[in-house]
This record gives sequence, structure tokens and C-alpha cells, in this order.
Amino acid sequence: YITGGTTTLDTNAISATSSYGVYANNASPTLTSNTITGSTYGVVVSGTSSAPTITDNTFTGNTDGLYVASLSSTSPTIITDNTFTGNTYPIWMGTLTSSLTLTGNTGGSNTYDVILLTGSTAGDFTLNGDNDLLYAFSGLAVSSGNTLTIDPGVVVKFLSTSSNLAVVGTLNAVGTATDPIIFTSIKDDTYGGDTNNDGTTTTPAAGDWHYFEIYGSSATANLDYVTIQYGGYTGTSYDYGMFWIDDNAASVTVDNSILQESQYYTVQIDTGSTSTISNSTISNTAGRYGIYITGGTTTLDTNAISAT
Repeated sequence: YITGGTTTLDTNAISATSSYGVYANNASPTLTSNTITGSTYGVVVSGTSSAPTITDNTFTGNTDGLYVASLSSTSPTIITDNTFTGNTYPIWMGTLTSSLTLTGNTGGSNTYDVILLTGSTAGDFTLNGDNDLLYAFSGLAVSSGNTLTIDPGVVVKFLSTSSNLAVVGTLNAVGTATDPIIFTSIKDDTYGGDTNNDGTTTTPAAGDWHYFEIYGSSATANLDYVTIQYGGYTGTSYDYGMFWIDDNAASVTVDNSILQESQYYTVQIDTGSTSTISNSTISNTAGRYGIYITGGTTTLDTNAISAT
């Protein structure tokens, strides 16, 4: 348990049958070339002054390999070139900051071969393709004043029926015709492979995750060459469109994209929002509307829209 000072852990074998292998609370240790095994949490980082360097470590057989609850928004945090095997979640990020470097991390044979993203952003951040592990959303909010950028070719999977993405700040998800950006179910092996490592036990279906929301007067989103599918879960008392342009969303643009396989409305557009959807395919095969509009200023141009 580290709460201060200058601490370097290098080439150690660290294990704990319960609790934490290493806990950094408002501290900035350097962890290099350690083997961290058999803990509930292999490494925990917490506190808004924490800025650790975690490189070239091996995490094996932990429930959560690396759990980052909070970080400094200004001091550099480096999480690079670590290897994760046999954990439940290799990396669980409870926040994203502009001072965070998250690259070169690899893994396999985890329950979920993902970097799990939850909580709220505390700065601008880019989801790139520089990690072998895919990104998964459980419940991530892009805060007002922050920008989340997603690079071409990135695959993001939603973990469960309660999973969502809520954009209150800015989202830039601009793919290309050859490298589209994919938002899909954790059960979808077509994109990014068998991320939940269950073979053919599970297959994706409409309603595997909840919603993708853009909300509020500071919210903007630019989506181009994006596929969004298998969301719109309806098993709660709060049913929302899979792609939900919520009240007063300032500006949402969707172009050259595919939105499909929603259990509820595929697209829902609400009062006070401003949006343009063009050159896109929007479909619903669950007996719901492809697009449901309650208000706002909406332009639909050169789309293929269907519902069966």
C-alpha cells in the first residue's frame, strides 16, 4: 500500500490471495518488469494526484489485473507494454485523462480480453488501435468540455444489457470506408474476435446492450463510417433508442454509417436537439421504428431506412 514518496518496484514477484497486490493511493510509483498474480486486484491506482508508470509487467490470474479508479488530470500516467493472461478484466479504467498514455498492452485467455472503460472522462482522450486488447464500455460518460476521439478501425464492445455510452461533451468517431469504427456487442465475434472467450456459446442479438446517448446543450458528436449494432435493450422500465439523440443535444452529424439490430427504436431523436443523418442505413427487425422523433431540428438526407 503506497501513499507517497518515490517508490520503484522492479522485477518482483507479487501475489495476494485476496485484496491487492499493489495499491497506490495518491501516489506515483514506477512498476517495471514485475509479475503480479493471484489477487482480487493485481494493481489498484486511486486518487486525483496519482500518476504512476506501469510498464512491461505481467499480470496473471487476478480478478482485475489493473484497476485505475482515478488519476491526476495533469501529471503523466504511463501504462504501456504490459501483458495480461488469465484475469477476469485485464485493465479496468474508471477514468480517462489527457495526461494518460495507454498503449502496447497485450493479452489473451482472460475472461474478457478488453480494456474496460467506466466512469467519467477527466480530460480529452483518444481510443487508438495501439493495444492488442479491445475497448469495452460498461458505463462511460464523456464529460462536458472533454473530447473523446476514436481512431479509424477501432472496435468498441458493450459489456452487458446495462452498458451505455453517454456523451455530454464531444465525440469524434470518424472512420473510413476501409477502416470503419464499430460499436457492437461483447458477444459479437465478427469484429475483433472472440473477446469473451466462450467460442460459440454466445452469439450477438438485438438488446445485448442499452444505449448510446448524446445529451445536453454542450454535447456534440461527429460520426462517419461507423457501425452501431445489437443495442437498445428493453428489459428495464427505461427504454431508449439504441442511438439516442437526447434533449437539447447541440449538434449531431452521422454520415456513411450503419445502425441496425436494435431491440427498441434504432434511432431516437428528442426535443431541442439538432442533428443530420445522411448516406446511412438505418434498420430495425424487432417490430420497432427505425427512427422515432419527438422534437428537435432533424435533417435526414439520402438514407435507407427500414423496419420490419
